[in-house]
Amino acid sequence: MVTFKNLSRFFSRTSAGKQQLDVREIRAAFAASETLSERMTAFRSDRVGKLLASEGPLRLEPNPKVILHLLPVSAFAEATAVDLTAAQMLSTHEFQPMGPPHSYGPQFNFDGYLVSSEIGKPPLCDSYVQLFRNGTIEGVWTGFTRERALLIGPLEREIIQAVPRYLKLLRKLGVEPPLFVVLSLVGVKGCVIITSDEMQSRIVSRPIDRDVLLLPEALIEESGSIISDLLRSALDTIWQASGWPRSPGHDDSGKRVGR
Repeated sequence: MVTFKNLSRFFSRTSAGKQQLDVREIRAAFAASETLSERMTAFRSDRVGKLLASEGPLRLEPNPKVILHLLPVSAFAEATAVDLTAAQMLSTHEFQPMGPPHSYGPQFNFDGYLVSSEIGKPPLCDSYVQLFRNGTIEGVWTGFTRERALLIGPLEREIIQAVPRYLKLLRKLGVEPPLFVVLSLVGVKGCVIITSDEMQSRIVSRPIDRDVLLLPEALIEESGSIISDLLRSALDTIWQASGWPRSPGHDDSGKRVGR
């Protein structure tokens, strides 16, 4: 909606450009957005449920997991398909899973194209990136805890670095914003966040009281968005689940600071 001189107009953006919507088209757009939201929610629930049941594309280390989804609107609004052979030609950096750099194993699978880490005790892996045929991306990492403590610095850093990497991957495959970035943590009941105050004394938060955290989604409307700022709400929620007021990685204005 655009408001100018007390008049409001609704516009739609497509591959052909922008056009003003009439009343019938506005009504249809609202109805379609509700269906779109339901489809995205169902997809997320299904994927989180499969990983909880150890039914993902690979056998993962039995640790808490962070699940990162990039959900392009086009993937749920219309029948789309990315070129998987073009995906195979992209660099390993763009498909790099979350976690420390190491060797990767790419492969085609039923869902699309999969790149996994080769760290961990075979046949288990530590992390992977799954590109689905409709352009959706799922990244999973299991290496951000130690003795039920969240390694929160590495966790935040890996998430913030992974999102622009996968956005670049999608753009090279012809998938553009708008899209939603959705984070979930599973297996985290009883985990704590440990930090230090100015006197360097050790502060332990209260344990997280549930196994699954479905964090608030972030909408990326166009290329060039500041990802770290858009993810603030999701990162704040992780800290709040463990008793802290917010992530210290953002200042009061919501800008990312040195973490």
